[in-house]
Amino acid sequence: MKPSSPGAVALIVAGSGPTDRDGNSIYAPGNNSLRRLAQELGKRGIATVRYDKRAVGASTQVAEDQLCFQTYVQDAVRWVEKLNNDSRFSNVLIVGHSEGALIALLAAQQSKASAVVSIAGMSISAQDHLRMQLKGKLPSELAGVCEEIIAGLERGRPFADPPPALQAIFRESVQPYLISWFKYRPTEVIQRTRQDVLIVHGSADMQVPMESAQQLKEARPQSRLRYVEGMDHFLSAPACSGSRSGAAAVAQEISDFIKSSTTFR
Repeated sequence: MKPSSPGAVALIVAGSGPTDRDGNSIYAPGNNSLRRLAQELGKRGIATVRYDKRAVGASTQVAEDQLCFQTYVQDAVRWVEKLNNDSRFSNVLIVGHSEGALIALLAAQQSKASAVVSIAGMSISAQDHLRMQLKGKLPSELAGVCEEIIAGLERGRPFADPPPALQAIFRESVQPYLISWFKYRPTEVIQRTRQDVLIVHGSADMQVPMESAQQLKEARPQSRLRYVEGMDHFLSAPACSGSRSGAAAVAQEISDFIKSSTTFR
């Protein structure tokens, strides 16, 4: 989208794993959540930029074992700098979804972004979220090894040759990334964020519980918190219906946030 006069532009940061700029991955193909969000923001006069993170989608020139969470943050910082130098735009808003919400908060602290939007962002650390997701789903012998791996990665120690059943999560090539990601606790990060923050969460999100949004709000009380009734993790509402109303509702919350924030005046 090309606004006729300088206006806000939203840099959209995708979520965890192999999630591309449209919001699709091998685990959630064809949902197009971030593409739909960009389209809805465009209808409200807000320009958007989406990009494939390193080793995801069309950005394939990076080996997985070379990835680092802070590299993703620095890439977002560079995008903010590029957009701030573009005369078409007056303000840059970083919009992060899921894992991208943490990237957005960290990138805001290292850039001249005007504000941050956290969509379906976690409030607990990545390792505690993993523990929560895997609890009760592994046989006892694997559960013990899983905790051993996570505890070691928390301390910066790689785990050689994980069991085949845990390779998808803890393969050796992804462990450097996990070590770098495990260093951050979102509630601590949001407390250090100086920009205005909007927290948006769906009531039907099965991946990240609603409590996360409230915990982020409690960590930074001046943030704005909005729930979208019936919206799932992929910005559809009601859940599983394929409706676009979830993305539209999020886009409207972002539009209202921009209009009410003194940063954008």
